[in-house]
Amino acid sequence: MKIEWTSAGELNGNPNPTAHAVGGYSSGEGTAVDLQYSGTANMKRWRLHAGPWSYALQRLGDSTVPQQSVLQCAQWIKEQENILPDPTRLPGYYRIPSPRSCPCNAEQAFFDNTYSYSVGMTESCAVSRRRAVVYNGGRRHEFRRTCCYTASWFWTQWWGWWAWRRRVAGGSLMRGPAGGHLIIDNPPADDNLARRKCCAESAGVRMGWYCRQFGRLRPFSVPDQSGSPCSSYPVHIGWTVVRSDPHVMTLDGTAYTFNGLGEYVLGDFGRGEYQIQGRTSFVEGSRRATVFTAIVAAERNRVPIQINLVGTSGLQLHINGTDVNMAAFDDSGFELEVDDSAVVSSPEENTLLVVFFNGITAKINAAKAMLFVEFSAPPEYMNRTQGLLGRWDGDKTNDFEAFDGTTLSPNASERQLYEIFGQSWQVTDEDGPKKSLFYYATGEGPENFTQASYEPAFTDEIVFASAELEQQARAVCGDDRTCLFDVSHTGDVQVGEVSLAALQTFEDEVAGRESFPPLISGPGAVYLSVGETVVIELNATDPQDLPITFEMGPDVPPEVVMIANGNYAKVTWNVTENMMFHLQVTAINSKNSSTEYRPVLFLCSCMNGGRCNASHDLDPSLVGYDDRLVIQKCLCAEGYTGEQCESDIDACAENFDPCFPGVTCTDLPPPADMEDGFTCGDCPLGYEGNGTSCQDIDECELEEAIATLCQQICVNYVGNFTCDCNEGYELAEDGYSCTDVDECALSNNCTQLCENTNGSYTCGCFVGFRSSPDGQCQPENNCTDENNPGCDLSTSWCTVNETGHAQCICFKGFELVGNETTCQDIDECTTGTHHCDQVCKNTPGAYTCDCLDGYRLADDPLQGCEDVDECSEWLHDCEGNEVCVNKPGRYSCACALGTNRHQGICIPDIDDCGSAPCVHGTCTDGPTNYTCACSAGWEGYNCDVKMSADDNSVVLEVDMDVSEFTEERAALLKATVATGLTNFCMKHLREYRACESPPLSGWLRIRRETNAATFGPSDIHVAVVVPHVPTNDHAAVRVYASYPGPDMLVLPADVLQRVITHIKTEIEMSLGNSHVVSISIFQPDNYGTMSPIQQRDHSTIAPDVYEDSGTHSFVELLAALSVVACVVITAVAIIVCKKAMAKKEKVDPNVRQAWTETTTFQPDLVDKLQ
Repeated sequence: MKIEWTSAGELNGNPNPTAHAVGGYSSGEGTAVDLQYSGTANMKRWRLHAGPWSYALQRLGDSTVPQQSVLQCAQWIKEQENILPDPTRLPGYYRIPSPRSCPCNAEQAFFDNTYSYSVGMTESCAVSRRRAVVYNGGRRHEFRRTCCYTASWFWTQWWGWWAWRRRVAGGSLMRGPAGGHLIIDNPPADDNLARRKCCAESAGVRMGWYCRQFGRLRPFSVPDQSGSPCSSYPVHIGWTVVRSDPHVMTLDGTAYTFNGLGEYVLGDFGRGEYQIQGRTSFVEGSRRATVFTAIVAAERNRVPIQINLVGTSGLQLHINGTDVNMAAFDDSGFELEVDDSAVVSSPEENTLLVVFFNGITAKINAAKAMLFVEFSAPPEYMNRTQGLLGRWDGDKTNDFEAFDGTTLSPNASERQLYEIFGQSWQVTDEDGPKKSLFYYATGEGPENFTQASYEPAFTDEIVFASAELEQQARAVCGDDRTCLFDVSHTGDVQVGEVSLAALQTFEDEVAGRESFPPLISGPGAVYLSVGETVVIELNATDPQDLPITFEMGPDVPPEVVMIANGNYAKVTWNVTENMMFHLQVTAINSKNSSTEYRPVLFLCSCMNGGRCNASHDLDPSLVGYDDRLVIQKCLCAEGYTGEQCESDIDACAENFDPCFPGVTCTDLPPPADMEDGFTCGDCPLGYEGNGTSCQDIDECELEEAIATLCQQICVNYVGNFTCDCNEGYELAEDGYSCTDVDECALSNNCTQLCENTNGSYTCGCFVGFRSSPDGQCQPENNCTDENNPGCDLSTSWCTVNETGHAQCICFKGFELVGNETTCQDIDECTTGTHHCDQVCKNTPGAYTCDCLDGYRLADDPLQGCEDVDECSEWLHDCEGNEVCVNKPGRYSCACALGTNRHQGICIPDIDDCGSAPCVHGTCTDGPTNYTCACSAGWEGYNCDVKMSADDNSVVLEVDMDVSEFTEERAALLKATVATGLTNFCMKHLREYRACESPPLSGWLRIRRETNAATFGPSDIHVAVVVPHVPTNDHAAVRVYASYPGPDMLVLPADVLQRVITHIKTEIEMSLGNSHVVSISIFQPDNYGTMSPIQQRDHSTIAPDVYEDSGTHSFVELLAALSVVACVVITAVAIIVCKKAMAKKEKVDPNVRQAWTETTTFQPDLVDKLQ
C-alpha cells in the first residue's frame, strides 16, 4: 500500500491541527500496529516517508513473522538441501548403525565402547563412535548417530560380601525426534540446535512439516512409536579381554594362558580387512613369563595405530611413524581421528580406546608394567575372525584354529596351545596375512622381539619363591590359578589383585552391556475425552524372561489407577478435568533394568457441544518427549469460541466493533454466531441510520435551524454543527449568541479617538483636528516656527487653538509632562493597559505582545498565546527508543513501551528470565539483569549451589561440661529444635522463603502449592565441637537442620539462629536447665572436632552436602569397601571379645543379656564401639 501522511486539518492549511491522521496495518485478527509517526506528528511535514510499504502478516500473539524458530529452521533446511538433500542415498549412510540400532537403555550406552555417553540426572544423548566418511561432489562428509535417553543415575548392586557391581539405572531410550538422529559433519551441538528449532519449538507449525523435513535431512534413530525402539541393537557381540601374564579369553568365551614371546596376530577380521597384533615382552622378575607391552591395529591399506607401554602405567600413541602428543588426551572429551578409519580417545586415566568406524574396538589399559586389553567386534564379523582370539563362530570346540587350519581340542594342554596354535600366529616381516603392522627403528624387525631359545612356563607348573609369598598369593587369589601364576612369576601380589580387578571390571562391563531392559507393548497414542473413562492395557516382555514389576511415574495424579498382574498391567483413568501431566509407566525386571512407557495423550476437552478436530493432530512420532499431552483443537458449536469452546462468541469483538462509532454494540447469546450475533443501538446525536451505518445530519439545512440554532452563522460538520459570527463579533459562551467585539479596546489604527460600533468601529479626531484621506488626524491650524512653543514633532502635533495660543498635542501612546511641551512615552506594560497574554514589550508610543518559550502568538488576537506542540511538529530531539510527550510550554522524552532507561539511554527490556537462569529459585526480571529468589536449601546468584552444613550451622555455648552432654540430652535438643522450627515456619511461611518446603526431587515433578516445611528430630544434626580458644569449661554444641527428603538440603543459618534464640528457654530445659551462654553462627576456622571417644556420636555432622558425580573409579570404591570391611571386622571382633569377657567375669546379667543377643550390623554401632 502507499500512504500519503496528512490530515484534514493540514490540508485545510491549519499548521497545528487538533487531530493527526493515523496509519498502520492490521493482521485481520484484532492486532493493529501504527507506523512510526502515526497520530503523533503533522504528517504533511513527513512526505519523504511516503511510498510503498509491505508487511508480513501474522497470527495474534506471534512476536515475529514467522516465529523466530521457524525462520532459523527454514534457513538450516535451505543450507542443508544445498549440501546433502538426501543423505540416505549416499553409500556411507549404511555403514553407520541403522535406525533402531541404539543401545536399549543408558546402561548399555554407558558400557558400550562404540558410544560416548555420560550418565546424568537430565535427558542426555550418546554419540556413536562408529562413523562413516564419504565424499560427494568433492566434499568430505562424516556421518554419526546419536541416541538419547531419559535421566539416569549410578547405583551399586551387591552380590555378596565382596561382590558388587556398578550399575546405571533409569535412562530409557526415547523415540521420535527426542530419541536421537543422524549427525553430519558439524559437532552434535549444531544439529541438536537445529532439531530443537525444527522439532521442539516449531513442532505445531504446518502440522509438523518442519520437523519432518529435519527428519528427512537427519533421519531419526528411533523413527516412530511402534515396536521395540532398539530392535536392531545386536544382542551378542564378540567381546573379550587379554590381561596380565597373558591370560586370553577367546571371542567365544574359552579361557587359556599363552606365554609367547614376540609379536602375534591377536585378531584377523574379515581375512585381513582389519587386524590387531600384540607384542609381548618378559614380565619383570621372570624370563619364562611374558606380558603384552604394545598393541597395533589397522584397517587394510590404512595407517596403523600403535600403542606402546611406557614405564609401569604410561601409554604412548604412535601413528604413521610419529609419537602423538599425549597431553591432548588430558581432555576427556578429546577424540583423534586417524586416516578416515578410526577414532582414538582416553575415557579413563592410563587408558586408550581405539574404535574403528566399522565397530571393532580395542581398549588398552596400562598398570603394573603390563597392558590389559579388551576387544570387541560387531556380529557381521562372526565366522570371519581368526588369531589368538580364536575362531569366532559361537562354537567353543574349534576356537584353537592354527594359521594352517589345524584345530586343537578345547582340552589341549598349554604346551600344545603354545607350540601348535599360538606360535602359528607369530607375525613376520614378509608380505602376507601375517605381515607385521608394527613400526620398527632402522635395522629392527619382528625377530628383534623374540628368542629362539625361549621356553615358557605354564600354569600347571606354579612354583613360589617362598612360602610367605605363596601364603600372600593364596590370600588374594584363592584358587584362581591364573592369579597364582602371575604372582609366582612376578613376586608381586598386587599384580594378582590388579589382574582379578581387571577381569571383574570386564565382567561388569559385559553384564551392563547385556542388561537388556523389558519391552512394553501398548498404544503409542491414547485419545481421551473429558467425562469419559479410558483403559490402557500394557504387556511387558523381558529378553531374559526375568520377573517384571510395574511402577507409575511421579507426576501421575491419583485419579489414574494401575493394576498389575505379572507381565500385564491395566491403567484406568476417569478423565474428569483438563489436567496437565505426563502418563508414565515403568517396567522393571529383577536386575533393575527398566523401560518407560510414555504414550502421547491426545485430550479432547471441548465444552458446550464442541467436538475435536483430529485432522489438526500432530503425528505422534513428532511429539516432543517432554510434552506428551496434546490438547486437541476444537470445532465449536455455533455461538461459542475459545480453545475449548468455553466462551460465548463476542460477536461485537469478533467483528471489530461493527456498530457505528459511539453506538453501543450488544452481543447476542448462542446459537447466534459471529455474523448475526449482535445488535447496534441508536445512531449518535447528529446522525441518522440503523446503528450499523449512520449518516451525518446537516443541521444547518433544516428549516428550523435558520432561526433557532445560531444567531448569525451556522457551520455544519460531521455529526454536529457549530455557530460562528460575522466579522466584528465573537461567539458568546452559550455557543449561540454573538457579541460585539470592542475593537477600540484592542490595538487599532485610530490615531486619536476610537468609537466602537456594532460589528465595527470608527476613528475620530480632537477639536481643532481634521481627518486626512489616509484616515490620520491632522491639525486644522498648524503652528509656525515662530509660535511653536517647543513641541517635539516626532511625538506630538503643534496646533493653534481657538484663542490663538500654540499648544502641544501628544501622539497616541504619549502624554504631556512638565512644561506642557514634552510628550513622554506611556509604558502600557507597566500601567496594565495592554491586552497581552504572557509577555508585553513596550515600544515608543505603543507595545507588542510576545509569548514564553514553548508558546507562540495565536492568529486570533483574542486567543493570546497558544502552546507549541513540539512533538507533532517534530521540533524535539528525542532519539532512539524515546518517544516525545508534549506538555504546556515544553516537552519531555520518555522511554517507549518495552524499554527502560539505563545510564541515560532507553534500551529494550530483554526478558532475562526467559532462559530460566534460576536453577532452584524464582527469577525476577530487571531493566538490565535479573535476580533470583532461591528455594529453600539453595544459594548462589543462580540458586545452583546447595547450602553447606559448614556455612549454615549454629553454635550453642552451654554452661556445662562436655561429659554432661549425653545422648539423651542430644535427643531432647533435636526434638526441641525440630518442634520450634516447625512452629516458626507455620507462622512465618510468607515472611521467610526458607520456611517453604522444597519441591520434591525428580525431573518431572510439578509444584502445585507452597507448604510450610515440617521438621523431625532426624532432620536436626548436633555434635560437640572444640573451640580453638578455650571458653571457661563451656561445652560448644554445633547444630544444623536439613529439610526432610532425599536431597539433604540445609536450612539457612540465620533462620536457625533466630528460631533457637526464640526457644532458648525450652532448649535450656532440654539440656538439664543448663544456661545457654551464647548463640552464634558457626565459623569453621574457630573450631575443631572431638575424637570419636569424646564425641560419643550424638549425631554426625556431614561435610558439605554434595551430589555424587558418578566418577568414582573402581580402585576408589574398592578402597572404600575395604575400610568398611575393616570397621565391620573390628566391630565383630569386639563383640566376640565382650561376649567372652561377659561369660568369664559374670558381670551384670542385664548387660550380658544385651551382648548375647543376635547382633546385626548397623553403621552407628561401629561409631559407638570406637
